[in-house]
Amino acid sequence: MKLYSKKPLVIIFVVFFTLAIVQIATFTIGHRFILNMSSSEPIGLYRLKPFTGIPRRGDLILMTVPVKAQSYIYGRGWLPEGWGLLKTVGAIPDDTYCITGKEMTVDGAFVGPVFESDSKGLPLPRLRGCRKVEADHFLPVATHIKQSFDGRYFGTVSNSEIKALAVPVFTFKE
Repeated sequence: MKLYSKKPLVIIFVVFFTLAIVQIATFTIGHRFILNMSSSEPIGLYRLKPFTGIPRRGDLILMTVPVKAQSYIYGRGWLPEGWGLLKTVGAIPDDTYCITGKEMTVDGAFVGPVFESDSKGLPLPRLRGCRKVEADHFLPVATHIKQSFDGRYFGTVSNSEIKALAVPVFTFKE
């Protein structure tokens, strides 16, 4: 006689219950939560807090997709049209980021690798050299996975693109 684990059913129930609670909360108190399904940052539920106007290095933010990156992000189907990006603020004004060879650094510290093509072999934009982050801008990065499409491919972004700060409520470890 085979015994079946109830663990998958419990996980499915918890996920659907959480989604239902998030949906109800969204309708009653507004868009204050997001469910991140992209592996650039840990998959899970995040609470959104108002953005005060000055990002700090290490802040986790929800941002609009910059125009210069939309053809990649939406065009290649990495995110549904209109969705925002969940990224970490990797550099702020006066920080220097360098993209040389196959890696990116910020103020000399390794941030992550830089690839020539995506997982399907399609070419990625190539930035090269060192740049200072200008006033009222930041460099979005994601260090959760090596292949994240972020500032190492499209550079800095205006602070005005930040929609909210994101705080993990619960995330799933991979």
